[in-house]
Amino acid sequence: MAYLTDKSFLGRTIEANKFVLKDENGTVRGRLQVSSRGPEFSLFDANGRERVSLWVTEDIASLTFRDRTGAPIGWPQIELKVVKDEPSLIMMPKFRSSEVRMVLDVEERRVPPDLLGTSEELKEKFKDRVWHIPALRLYDEEGHIRASLVADGNETSLSLRGTNGKEQALLGVLDKDPTLNLYDESGKARAWLGLDEDGSGLTFLDADGKVLWKAP
Repeated sequence: MAYLTDKSFLGRTIEANKFVLKDENGTVRGRLQVSSRGPEFSLFDANGRERVSLWVTEDIASLTFRDRTGAPIGWPQIELKVVKDEPSLIMMPKFRSSEVRMVLDVEERRVPPDLLGTSEELKEKFKDRVWHIPALRLYDEEGHIRASLVADGNETSLSLRGTNGKEQALLGVLDKDPTLNLYDESGKARAWLGLDEDGSGLTFLDADGKVLWKAP
C-alpha cells in the first residue's frame, strides 16, 4: 500500500477519465469514471460483483444498492433516484429483481372525487387543486398496486386494491374530515361513510352509482 506523504503533491491536480482500485488479489473493488452517460462511481465486493453505484446525467441522479447474491443481469435491489427534481425510492425483491415491489416517490395528485363524498361544496373547492405529495406504493408479484399511502397538508389517504388491481377501499382525511369508501370488484363506489363539522353520513350506492339508502 502506498501513501502520498510528499507535500509537493498538495494542491496539484490529477486528470483522467477513469480510476480503478484493486485489492491484493487483483480484483476490482472500486471504480471512478466518466462513461457515455456521465460520471459514475462504483464499489465491488470481493467477488468482483458491483454492489453500490452512483451516477449522474443531465436529468437523473441515481444511487443503487445490490445484494450479495447479485440478481440476474445485475438488476438493482434498492434504487434512490432523482429524475428532473422528482425524488423516488424503489425496492425490488431479493430473487425476482425484474419486479418492482415498493416505490416511494413524489407524485402529482388530485383529490379523488369519491373521497369528497356527496358534498357539492367540497367538490367545487377541490376540483382544480393539484398537489405534489409523497406517496408509498406496494406491488404484488404480478406488478399490480395493492396498497398506496399518500400524505400532505390537505390530504392523507390509504388505498387498498384487490388482486385485479382495482381499488376496493379508500380511507382518507381531507382537511379535517375523515371518510371511508368501499368499492366493488369493478372499482365502482358502493358505500361511503364520512364525518364533518355538520355530523356524520352514510350512503349506499348501486352498481350504476344511484343512491340506494343514505343517512341522514
